[in-house]
Amino acid sequence: MNPEAITRVLREGLVMILELSAGPMLASMIIGLVVAIFQATTQIQEQTLSYVPKLTGVFVTIAIIGAIPLSRHPQVLVALNPYRGIALLAHRPLVALAVIGAARHTLAVENEEMGDSVITSALEAAAKRGVNVTITMTAESDWDSAFSALVSSLGIIHMVLPGPWAICGSVCRY
Repeated sequence: MNPEAITRVLREGLVMILELSAGPMLASMIIGLVVAIFQATTQIQEQTLSYVPKLTGVFVTIAIIGAIPLSRHPQVLVALNPYRGIALLAHRPLVALAVIGAARHTLAVENEEMGDSVITSALEAAAKRGVNVTITMTAESDWDSAFSALVSSLGIIHMVLPGPWAICGSVCRY
């Protein structure tokens, strides 16, 4: 990456930070000014009086700022529905493999069963390409062979066990 590209990325990042923080900061400053004028005119000098209106204003501003892009692109919310992922795997497995194959940085998979060798092989290949693969799956003896193969190639798998324990990979417990 050349210096011009690094400068451009940094500039775009700073502009994005300013754009995202301007609304809540402006709301907080305006509310603070209104509360300060109210305190000056009524002689109420309670220090905590300005916090609740400021926090409320900031949260409302963040909700409004977040709702605007969601109203323009509501299809983004579909990605949060786990049934869409299950339907993708069940009805269009080649597309699911393409999604795994297209991953470049991070791939988080949450699946109750991990017995499909094609999917397991695709996840192993993604890990070998340098993709950070994290899997959360049910701890059952039916999936021991897939679990062992995935742990040897991926390293970290979160197993969900009955009770208060969970195993990360094959070694750590929390």
